[in-house]
Amino acid sequence: MAYEQSKGVHIITQYYNDKDQERQKEIDECLRINIENPAVKRIHLIIEPQTEVPLSFLTNSRLAMGKSDDRLTYKAAFEYAQNTLAPGDVFIILNSDIYLDPEAPWATVAKDFFDGAPHRRGLDLSRHEVCISGHKWFDLGCMKGWSKDGWCYQMPRDGSPVLKNETLNMLEYSVGNCPGCDNVTSWVMAKYEEVALYNW
Repeated sequence: MAYEQSKGVHIITQYYNDKDQERQKEIDECLRINIENPAVKRIHLIIEPQTEVPLSFLTNSRLAMGKSDDRLTYKAAFEYAQNTLAPGDVFIILNSDIYLDPEAPWATVAKDFFDGAPHRRGLDLSRHEVCISGHKWFDLGCMKGWSKDGWCYQMPRDGSPVLKNETLNMLEYSVGNCPGCDNVTSWVMAKYEEVALYNW
């Protein structure tokens, strides 16, 4: 697949309805920012049967809707990528309260980071906070074990499965709201898929 075809990234994330209105506003705002990010090719929004999605999102051509009977798991997210994306596509499994920095070079991440690497790579994405002033900061304490809110990989260009079945079966736990899942996922990818992981 030519580089131009795999330019930009896909986001796989779950959308849900929160009882807290302020929390819901945060989730909606993160989704809106990701939709407006020109480096995002498409957002694959996974929803449960009872979830109500605002019409403004439903009618957006950059969204693709996926259905799930339960909370999104890492296994389901990787299976979705395998069944939906093309060889060479870069995808990010993202928590619902996270948006990608519009100033980061996501448009060229396939060329700049993944393509031509001597080994298989992955990106563990750390959460950064933004002050009212617009200043971005990072809590170094998060590096103790809960620093990841996004997981970025590339679909194999040769069309082979993104993960082995044995690995998929180890990832049957939810994306978010699962204490310790961040590091477990990284450990599984490094040990059983021999992925060299980098932090961004």
